[in-house]
Amino acid sequence: KEWLAEAAIWTPWRYRGKLFATKPSDLLTVEASSFAQAVSIHPKPVTIARRYGSKFVNALNSQTANGWSDVFRDEGFFNTAMLDCDRQAKASDDDDSWSDSDDHLNGFYTNGEDGND
Repeated sequence: KEWLAEAAIWTPWRYRGKLFATKPSDLLTVEASSFAQAVSIHPKPVTIARRYGSKFVNALNSQTANGWSDVFRDEGFFNTAMLDCDRQAKASDDDDSWSDSDDHLNGFYTNGEDGND
């Protein structure tokens, strides 16, 4: 499976070219601000999303700009990042660190909005 322009959720992404499918495909669009609003309903999903997004941006930044593509290809990244986020979430469950405050919204990328409205 491949994801097209996932970077647009985590960064102010500029598309790199045109897309042509070589076989039947499905396309689902997700607005960054809508995604941020949906996961921000509870601190646990937004915390996991922020952790994953941070890992994604670090992986993207480890590439040269010439290597950037709308289709992020790093075979080991997705499994490793999700496993790390899952472990961190389980550890947070154990210490019951989730709260009902809006602090979990700070710093989440929402296409120019800071989530502090």
